[in-house]
Amino acid sequence: MDKYNLGHQHSDVNAFELWGQDRTWIIDRGKFGGTVQEAQSCILIDGISAFSAGRNSWPSTPGRFVEFRDERHATIACGDAKPFFEWSFNPPEHAPKLEVKEHGVTWSDYYFPRDGEEVPAWMAFSPITLNGYGQVTPLYKMNPVRRAYRTAVLLKGEHPAVVIVDDYQKDDQPHDYLWMANVPFKESMVVVSQDATSLVLCHKKDPDGPFLLVKVLHAVGLDGGVRLNRAPYKVGKDVIPSERIEIHCSRVVAPDYRVLLYPFDAGDPVPVVDVEAERITIGIGKQEHRLHLESLD
Repeated sequence: MDKYNLGHQHSDVNAFELWGQDRTWIIDRGKFGGTVQEAQSCILIDGISAFSAGRNSWPSTPGRFVEFRDERHATIACGDAKPFFEWSFNPPEHAPKLEVKEHGVTWSDYYFPRDGEEVPAWMAFSPITLNGYGQVTPLYKMNPVRRAYRTAVLLKGEHPAVVIVDDYQKDDQPHDYLWMANVPFKESMVVVSQDATSLVLCHKKDPDGPFLLVKVLHAVGLDGGVRLNRAPYKVGKDVIPSERIEIHCSRVVAPDYRVLLYPFDAGDPVPVVDVEAERITIGIGKQEHRLHLESLD
């Protein structure tokens, strides 16, 4: 967040992008329609996020990096979007304007020390402000959630793959959750195959591959399987083109998403997956990865 509050800052907390087999699969939509979460590869709760179409309040507050590790067999990153859902610098459109002056939030709440470095002193003692030092900036309550952790695991080896694990929960009541991953648009992607828990895509210009497998390893309340949605969305009066992978979980307290992304060429081995409680085993050809999941709360 050293470049916080620049002119093209987007609401992309916990978003991700994906490249593999010399192709682009999951994208950042960029400036065009980019200030709302529908343009990012994130999660909506009951059709909205902190900053979504019809509930925009730019600029957003940051998220929080929890952990990053680059090891021999995997690279692991974990982000916390809870503060991004909870706070805004400006009152949201079409939502209650709940201003909070005594919020106690400082920049150190968002700081991620790398390689053992300490939090800079000014961050620890300076209340959050929009323009550096000065008067404390009032914040506005947005769309508080209990948890909003995303962990991305890049599995290394001859056949690399990615596992996205999302531990999101609004509160103790059932809600609708929508997992989104934006793909290159203008109908450049083609659905090769599809079933209740998986989707295989390719680029229209490359019908013989490479391909992307999107497989739901686990999702509570899965409703409608995995689909490619080409429906646009509105931001104010603007209609924004959209093409994205969607995984909908309906009326659940917590969806507990675990999604496998595997870019591959024709003839490559297909992943063999075993999911049991908090353990995931993924075999691809001669390589086998075992993941053990533990809640941060």
